[in-house]
Formats: sequence, C-alpha cells, structure tokens
Amino acid sequence: MKRTRKQKRPRTHWWTNRQWFDSKHQLTRSASNRLLGGVLGGIAQYFKWNATAVRVIYLILTALTDFIPGIVIYVVLYVTMPPDPEQQDLWSFLTKQVDLDHWDWKKPGQPRQTLTDVEEHDVKSATQAKENKHGR
Repeated sequence: MKRTRKQKRPRTHWWTNRQWFDSKHQLTRSASNRLLGGVLGGIAQYFKWNATAVRVIYLILTALTDFIPGIVIYVVLYVTMPPDPEQQDLWSFLTKQVDLDHWDWKKPGQPRQTLTDVEEHDVKSATQAKENKHGR
C-alpha cells in the first residue's frame, strides 16, 4: 500500500476569521457610545467589549503613567480614527437643521446700498437737550 500524504488544511488565524474580520467592520470613533471623542467607545464596539470596562482600564493605565502618555495616546487615536460613518457629526447635523440654500445671501457682484439724505444726531446731546427742556 502506498501511503498518501494528508492534505493540510489551510492555516487560519484569528485575524483572518471572517466572523472576526469583516471589511465592513472597521475601527471608528463611536458616535453613540461616547463621553469625550468616542475613541474608547469605538474600541469597545470594535472588539465587542464593555465600554465602561475599557474606560476604567484606560483610566487606570493613564493614572499609572503620570497622565501625559495616556492623554497623548488618546489625542493620537482621536486624530487617526475616522468617525462613525453611520452617525453624523455635529457640523453635518447643524447644517441639516439650518437650510442654507434659502437664505438671502448677497451675491458677490451686487453693488452696496447707499443711503442718501440722512441726518446724524448725537444720542448723548439729544438726551441732554430733552433733560434741559424738561428742567431736570
């Protein structure tokens, strides 16, 4: 009998598992589970962890490293992590609330309006004249 070599299954790792790694599943800042910038909430959503536990661990590690490295890491993550595409940020929310298309904007080529036959009165001297007139 000729021995045949067993075919090896392709090796799979936890990072190539389709349930774990999905192209739609990306690390983003959370818009729904946020306290400051949504960084820790986004990390918790990505790994399916409890956001409160992530925040407590982050605070403990930040306190143990004299706060500066933890703050720098948070700022770097805030800048590098994209916002949640399903949620809108504050600016897009405000621009949707205010309809800027129907505002009466001055066109750049329109001439300025000028006023003619305008009399100028000093407010202070007018009130003094009234007071003097009434005898106060």
